Amino acid sequence: MIRFNKKSKKKLRDDFNSIQNSYQATNFCVNLSLGLYGLYTWIRVVPGLYTVSATDKIIGFHQFVPFSAAQLGYNMWSIPMGALVIGESKAMLGHHVAAFIVSFLASFFTIGYRYYNPFFLGFYELSSVPLAIMNSFKNNREWANKNSPISFITAKVLFAVFYLLIRVFLGTPQMYDNMRIATLLFITCESNYCRFIVGIFAILAYFLALLQYVWGYMVVSGLYSVYKGKANTTTPDANTEKKD
Repeated sequence: MIRFNKKSKKKLRDDFNSIQNSYQATNFCVNLSLGLYGLYTWIRVVPGLYTVSATDKIIGFHQFVPFSAAQLGYNMWSIPMGALVIGESKAMLGHHVAAFIVSFLASFFTIGYRYYNPFFLGFYELSSVPLAIMNSFKNNREWANKNSPISFITAKVLFAVFYLLIRVFLGTPQMYDNMRIATLLFITCESNYCRFIVGIFAILAYFLALLQYVWGYMVVSGLYSVYKGKANTTTPDANTEKKD
């Protein structure tokens, strides 16, 4: 009976591990596809940030709907999976829900802020590609530490660099412009319907921007801990120096 329980627990653990690996593999494929598509579109197609009128940014650029449509479908899958199966954190689930609502507005409403789709709903996801790899190592930590510890650390460093470069350094001007226009439009709205739609978008824009900087701080802290760990392993111990 005890042996049976042990086998059952091991099978359940292995099954859950397989689900986690499949979840991260899906994230990897979606993020890589959207990220590369967004990078290409942002560089080759999207006009300069300060060369387009606020009105066009808000109601124009319907050709960028595929980005929001793809995010809509992806988050319709990731929200129940993350909440019911994987056990994602509240912050990550909040991020998915906010991205779902923003994608819905961009796909079906006149006030869609579609100008920002290639960057926020496409290129942004490129920073999550190393994250999917890093999470896969985390889910298989024993194997990673035994067989590929350097790859695990490399994935952490790459994620930190990609995140800070894309979401903080390149993302800050985009977030500022997006929130500035959303705030101005909310103030100047002439109907409750306009204020309701723009208000939802503005609140989510501020929430997502704050989340990026909170996570950015955590990324920098994690990067520092990796560096500190390496420094500790390369610095001779004081007792060793005394013995010599």
